[in-house]
Amino acid sequence: MSQNNAGRELGIVNGPEELGAAVRRARLALGLTPEQAAERAGVSPKTLMELEQGAWDMTMAEAFNVINNIGLELVAQPMGKAVLARILTGNPEEVASALEEYYGAERPWMFP
Repeated sequence: MSQNNAGRELGIVNGPEELGAAVRRARLALGLTPEQAAERAGVSPKTLMELEQGAWDMTMAEAFNVINNIGLELVAQPMGKAVLARILTGNPEEVASALEEYYGAERPWMFP
């Protein structure tokens, strides 16, 4: 199983689109409409829908309000030691190579 597929099964979020998909899955699992979930989180339905689509313009506080009010939490954890060591070299080519191997080629939030 590839790292990308394994990450999705474990709920690992590597970018805005995956975070949005996780938020949508959680909202649907709770049986909430976008309007109901937005009201619980104190954001507009438009803002919630943008978050779910991975194209959002909100503060971190608003994002965490949505995430926490639909029963999700974000956990920051270190990458594998080998990947982290390559990133810490500071060499842009090595960093890009390590991230591509770890996450896959699609990382629009990092390298447009």
